[in-house]
Formats: sequence, structure tokens, C-alpha cells
Amino acid sequence: MILLKLNVPLRSLILVCEEMINWETDVCFVTVPKNLERVKHAMEGWTFDFIAQIEGLPNKIAALPFNNPNATGTYSINIILQEPFKMMVFKKELKALKLKVTIFGKKVLSY
Repeated sequence: MILLKLNVPLRSLILVCEEMINWETDVCFVTVPKNLERVKHAMEGWTFDFIAQIEGLPNKIAALPFNNPNATGTYSINIILQEPFKMMVFKKELKALKLKVTIFGKKVLSY
């Protein structure tokens, strides 16, 4: 029963991890203009903390009482998403660019 309940969240988690790996790959290999290189560098590694938490997940799952037919109760495994460690550098670099983003003539972002 526990395995069935874990199946859906674990599949979702696998998809999230795949997207995070795709993100890191895209950030690593994208070519940007010279004035955006520092912004790109600040975005590298944003997913590392989350992925590190996921690496410990098999041990947490293995600790669940799969073989105990009398196990009852609720078991929680928490994964905490925090602001990427280089977010402050990223924001600083955006401000330094005096970036203005417009969509269809309407300003939607300004640093």
C-alpha cells in the first residue's frame, strides 16, 4: 500500500528533477552577449541545493516500514525549496544592466 501511495509523487519528483537538469544544461551551454555573461554565471547552479536534497531521498524512503504489515500512521518526507544561493548576485547584475522588459509595448519588468 505504501508503494502505491509513493508512486505518483515520486513520478512527479522525477519529472521535476529532469527539468532541473535540463535547466542547468541550458544555462551551461547557452551563448549570451558579453554584457549578460555575469547574469548567466549567476544563474549557474541554481538547482544544486534541491538536487542535493533529492540525493538523500532513497535513504529516507528506505527507512519507511515497507515490511511491517502492522505499520500505521502518516510518514512525511520534506523537501525544502529555498532561494538559489546566487540569487542576490543575479539581482545585482540585473540592476547593473538597467534592464527593461516590455511585452507588446507594456513595461512588465524594470531593474
